[in-house]
Amino acid sequence: MLVTAIIFAIECISYHLFANPTEQTDTSVFMILSFLINIIIVCIAINSSIRDEKDPELEQSIKSMVIVSFFIRIAILLWDVYARDIFILPNSEGDAEWYHNIGVSFAFGGRSNEVNFNSYSYYVGQFYRFIGVQKLTVQFFHVFLALCSVILIYKILCMFGLDAKIKKRAMFFACFLPNLMMITTYFLQESFIAFFIILSLYFYTKWWFRGNAFNIIFSVVSSAMGSILHIGGIVCAVGILSTLFLVNSKDRKLHITTVRLFAVVFMIFAVLALISVFGDDLLRKMGGEITVESMTGTTDIKEYGGSAYVIGIQGLPPLLDLIVNTPIRAFYFAFSPLPWQWRGLSDILAFFGSTVFYIYLVIQTVKTYRSKATKMLSEDNITSYMFVLVVIVIIAMVMFGWGVANAGTVIRHREKFTYICIVLFAINQEIMLRQKGVDTENEESVSDSSDLQRRKIFDTVR
Repeated sequence: MLVTAIIFAIECISYHLFANPTEQTDTSVFMILSFLINIIIVCIAINSSIRDEKDPELEQSIKSMVIVSFFIRIAILLWDVYARDIFILPNSEGDAEWYHNIGVSFAFGGRSNEVNFNSYSYYVGQFYRFIGVQKLTVQFFHVFLALCSVILIYKILCMFGLDAKIKKRAMFFACFLPNLMMITTYFLQESFIAFFIILSLYFYTKWWFRGNAFNIIFSVVSSAMGSILHIGGIVCAVGILSTLFLVNSKDRKLHITTVRLFAVVFMIFAVLALISVFGDDLLRKMGGEITVESMTGTTDIKEYGGSAYVIGIQGLPPLLDLIVNTPIRAFYFAFSPLPWQWRGLSDILAFFGSTVFYIYLVIQTVKTYRSKATKMLSEDNITSYMFVLVVIVIIAMVMFGWGVANAGTVIRHREKFTYICIVLFAINQEIMLRQKGVDTENEESVSDSSDLQRRKIFDTVR
């Protein structure tokens, strides 16, 4: 996929050099031609990126799923760009159109004071300035990044050597979850942020198996890259750095001690110190600071629009508000739009195309934790890895629970972390499968022991 990205870059540079586009330049011919060529290039890239010499049948199955997903996304893309006058697809309004319009205005002289480096429209504008206004091309890059994210998921699953059926299930969700497919195809920044988050987890997983401090550095940098467009992108880095102190660097198993917990607390204070210095740049949406008052006050401001929800116990002092209402807000972020929030068909589709998956994942994770599989903490580091993923997801739920106050925004923001949730789904399934295997071996061992005992008794009688 890296080679494909380089080819895309060469295409853009060539068009810029030869066409020297302006706001009035007709880019339709180049846009359609490159679109058709790039579809072929991506199909070739998918074929070369997915390899499994041990199981050719699984390899072919995964390739087929990814390619089918790719063409479904292309269909969504073409409808979103050329058939909006017939009807607009769910959640393809508001910010999706705003990013495009502001990007066009910024590219050719307008809104220079309203757009900065941590705004997606800034990068859209730079791109439009470089090759002309090509909405189709930008959204195709979204699709490309979504496929890169799907392939990264597959590579993470392969590192753990998961069962073939579990890989298929996880990749099915990665390829075909309806809300995820649409959100990462629309003209939204989520595709970029989600890519950097799963890239961060990919490097962390490489460190998990191969060591090398550079993998941790790459992991943190990838997460930080995602946070340029939205501070939520830093969630992965915070979760990884926090759990890094609690995971043994040799065998990658949980090893919680007083010293390690103190190190986590120290890191949290270090992060807060950095925020106090660089908060104006990193946390514009939070007013440049993180305090109890700013969090609760900012959330109150965001309670607008038809999908807004007012939840929790109202009128509490800020600190008590934070303590009492955090679990409630995290719950709403994870599961909105709930049935009593439905405004129409789009919310119903979002519920069954997204929320149901998260409900199932939470139930499955709790079931895994409460089962005998948790005893594998001392035997198999895959359970420790599950702990890391759960920490990352909980941090995201808490952060966005306070940063979001309407179901419509939840539907979009939550997809930043869906790829991590899919990996968590697969890890849960594998843990339960391995535990089932252990139980079967124990039963067979007990059975063999009983048979041996019976033989001894029989010989004694004889």
